[in-house]
Amino acid sequence: MSRLIKLTVIWLALACASAWGAPSISGVSGTVSHGQSITITGAGFGTKTTAAPLVWDDFESGTVDEPVEGESPVIGSNWSIGASLGNPVYSTSVVRVGSSKSVSIPFGPSMYRNYLSIRSDSDEYYFSFWARFSSQEDGDRNWKPYYIYPPAITDLVPSQALGIWGPSGGGWRVSAASQDHTADGCWGPGDLLDDIEDLWIRYEVYIKQSSPNQEDGATMISLHYDSSTKVIKSFGNSAMKTRSGALAYGTINIGVYYGSGGQNATVYLDDVYFDTTQARVEVGNNAIWASCTRREIQIPTAWAAGEITITVNQSSFSTGTAYLFVVDADGVVSDGYEITLGSSAGGGGWSASGTMSIH
Repeated sequence: MSRLIKLTVIWLALACASAWGAPSISGVSGTVSHGQSITITGAGFGTKTTAAPLVWDDFESGTVDEPVEGESPVIGSNWSIGASLGNPVYSTSVVRVGSSKSVSIPFGPSMYRNYLSIRSDSDEYYFSFWARFSSQEDGDRNWKPYYIYPPAITDLVPSQALGIWGPSGGGWRVSAASQDHTADGCWGPGDLLDDIEDLWIRYEVYIKQSSPNQEDGATMISLHYDSSTKVIKSFGNSAMKTRSGALAYGTINIGVYYGSGGQNATVYLDDVYFDTTQARVEVGNNAIWASCTRREIQIPTAWAAGEITITVNQSSFSTGTAYLFVVDADGVVSDGYEITLGSSAGGGGWSASGTMSIH
């Protein structure tokens, strides 16, 4: 069994543990439609000191063609572009189903670094975003959807990136380097760049920073199409050295990099969610988490071990049946709980039922 397969199995085992000790949903109350507040009751949700994520933005309130830098996300501090060479702008040119705006991030021969930047001092990160890559060339130039550094970039720093190439470039790679140049990554199978071009892809990343020079960190990444298939690529390393010294990750750049000298390309970005824990709520289109071909992250406003309140993010989902999931801080997922988007829960002729999920 290859190292990639072994690590993926470890991740799936952690994220989809047996129902023993897993979060469980017993009820939902409120109007289950976009922008409305609903309350989820159950058990085993765990604690989340700050219910809301550190950053959440669907970019719907932005002014078309205006820079995103300095603007306020729905949740979080004003957007920064760090050391970006460009400035992403709000756009209506290419949008996801259920959205009216996205962020446009252009690249060109002299514009190889262009991104939105998030700053955070934490031992753990979970972030999710949707991105659509479109290029005017058929080459194998490297695109990095995200790149992570310490707050102050020096010559020798721990860093991590997801790199994507075309057919001759070898597919995709998750790589990390520490101050002593120790690399820990993995080449992924397949010609992923051609597969994802002009498609909305969701990128999910979980990182636990290691102790200095110890293999006690973790990185887990999954990529999914918008609605047609389950997870298409994944990588997991649950015993990873992310640094050799005191420096640690603290700057997360999204959109990021298209190989220097490349022709014009554009990345469209939407629904950026960033937090310091895996604990979250999602809506999926299948009762079984691992069988969902579409999932949309939800926005919590209150969180207790037996009750969570969220603001519904319907996003690409239309009115009808969907399934609610709670994920705890360890990445353990609840069974799917059937809901009807666009209906009132807890009365008015609406019914919901817990549905056993086989992980």
